[in-house]
Amino acid sequence: MRPASPRPATGEPAGTVRVLKRDGGRGVYLVDKGGTRSVVKRWPLTPWEAVKLVLGIAQAQRQLRGARRLRAAGIRTGEPQGGVRLRLDHGLHVEIRLAWVEGELLLHRLRSADAELSELLGRRMGELLVRLADAGLFHRDAKLTNFVVDADGEIIALDPVGVRASRDPASERERLRRTLLCELTPDEARRCQPFIERALATR
Repeated sequence: MRPASPRPATGEPAGTVRVLKRDGGRGVYLVDKGGTRSVVKRWPLTPWEAVKLVLGIAQAQRQLRGARRLRAAGIRTGEPQGGVRLRLDHGLHVEIRLAWVEGELLLHRLRSADAELSELLGRRMGELLVRLADAGLFHRDAKLTNFVVDADGEIIALDPVGVRASRDPASERERLRRTLLCELTPDEARRCQPFIERALATR
């Protein structure tokens, strides 16, 4: 997805803006405009980022591709709102906008879950991974903080930049196991075994 002659906009996105994450020139912002929430992600337009934009492999482009792949596979994620834009605000930035996803981080839900809830969440994660595999896709950044659990207990993908075509299901299964566990302490990982076993049971 390459931006077709993007024209720079100026200033912050319209509405109330809350900084969710900022690292140097990169940032993630929650924008509330008349009760409609969206997430704006922004990267500085460095010379290398400009080259990647031309090649279609910039972070913003991969984020949008991943989101569209997830939605095509029947997996809920923040819906892209428009394409890649350039924004002039204390320097030139690349920017995308996604619909806000309401819910609790899967990591936090699992930390407070009993064995029964852990197994239920594992089954739902397994269903998500099956849909991903059936679409010929793999999520190489399937960390627990990249998913949220909504009020109905459904798991929703947050950060789709790691979604790509599946190439080696056996090694990808092992990577999934490591990635799902990477944010847990050893004690938490032991308590979350029902989740991991259920999540990977059908892969």
